Amino acid sequence: MTLVHKAWIDAAPAEVWPWVADPMRVGEWNPKLVSIDRESSGELATGDTYTVLYRMNGRDSEFDAVVRRSEPPYRLEIELREPGAPRDRVIVESYRLEDREAGTRLVQRIDLSHAGIAWPWRLLMSFLTRFGTPKGKPYLLRLRELVEESV
Repeated sequence: MTLVHKAWIDAAPAEVWPWVADPMRVGEWNPKLVSIDRESSGELATGDTYTVLYRMNGRDSEFDAVVRRSEPPYRLEIELREPGAPRDRVIVESYRLEDREAGTRLVQRIDLSHAGIAWPWRLLMSFLTRFGTPKGKPYLLRLRELVEESV
């Protein structure tokens, strides 16, 4: 199961990239991100590791993160694994930024197919994602507002 979110942003990929590739800035537009424990700061590079804490549905979940791929300003792929989870039980979060005449087309993918989520829950999540009404402002809409205000 893969969740896909898209946004059109009136800014060049190089202006959007820092908002996606710097975990501290991600916290400004993703309210589920609670904290980050990282030895360095700034934009992520391939091979970087850090720990991230998310709050989802009132429950805190900690993940060890590894940057699988960073190709500024167009591609970022991060592997998330709960501490102690089997090596093949992962969530992969990726961002693709496409240069368009009017700005950037941003595509966020969250691949949950190897996250160890039981099929009934995946089915429910898929149904809610497709037919449900989002609660609050969509994250990528908030990101778009922040980027466009800053340029």
